[in-house]
This record gives sequence, C-alpha cells and structure tokens, in this order.
Amino acid sequence: MWNKMGLLGTSLQVVLPLVMNPLIWFGVVAGAFIGWGFLLGIVFVLPFQKNLGEREAQLDHWSALNQQLQQLTMDNRSMSQVELKQYIASNEEAAAAFSEIQRRLQEREIRMSETPIYFVFIPISVVAIAFGGVVLIFKAMNQRALTTIEHVMELAPREIVYEVVGGILR
Repeated sequence: MWNKMGLLGTSLQVVLPLVMNPLIWFGVVAGAFIGWGFLLGIVFVLPFQKNLGEREAQLDHWSALNQQLQQLTMDNRSMSQVELKQYIASNEEAAAAFSEIQRRLQEREIRMSETPIYFVFIPISVVAIAFGGVVLIFKAMNQRALTTIEHVMELAPREIVYEVVGGILR
C-alpha cells in the first residue's frame, strides 16, 4: 500500500514508526502533566499564598482593634460623668481616624479580592508560545522533507524526475 503512494508513502513509512513510538507518547503525556503542575503552582498557588498572608495580617489588625474597643468599653463603664464627657470629646477625633482606617482597609480588601489581569495573560501567552513552537516544528519538518526531495531529484535521472513530477502535477 505504501509503495502506491510514492514518495509520500516512503516518507510515512519512515516517520510513522517514530511518531507512534509509545515512549515518545509517554514523554509527551508526562511532560504535559508536569508542565501543567508547574503552571498551576506558579500561576495560581503562589499568588494566592501572598493574598492569604495579607488577609491574615488584616484579620490580626482587626482583632487588635476589637480588643482595644472592648478595653475602652470596660474603661468607660468605670468612669465618672466629667471624665466621660472629656473622653467623648477626645473620642470623636479617634472615631473619625478609625473610620478612615476602616475605609482604607475595606478598599484594600476589595483590591486584594480582584483577579489581577496577569492571571489571564500568563496562560494565554503559554498556549500561544506552545502553538508557535508546534508551527515552527512542522515548518522545519516540511523544510527538511523538501530538502530531501531536492536531493533525490538531483540524484535521479531526468526522465524519471519528469515522469514523477509530471504525475504529481496532473
């Protein structure tokens, strides 16, 4: 069957055993799994570890603020009315500063919960580079096959070359 296909059949007889080799496919599949694991680790796990650390620090800060507020509440219960009026006057300034801190922390939490744009661009660029690599590999394979055909044409007698080329072009 391969001999009927001519030069293409001969090329396929050489290339197919190499491509259908189970070791090559095992390497491709194993490499894909390992690459996918590294990609997941780099793109998803590492950035989320940073976000989790920042959120933990933020929760610790909120816990400290809540403890301070509870302590102030306990102190207020033991104050006299004169001390309480003085405390309320000074506390209004602290409440304004506290609300500003609370607003900043809320904005920071909103920013941290957003997905950065590079989480989208990194996988897209990896796929594009892989696709470009495959295209370049096929281009190189075609160039090598064309060079082989040219060498065969130089070695073969002209009558045979014209017969084969004429048969392909018809």
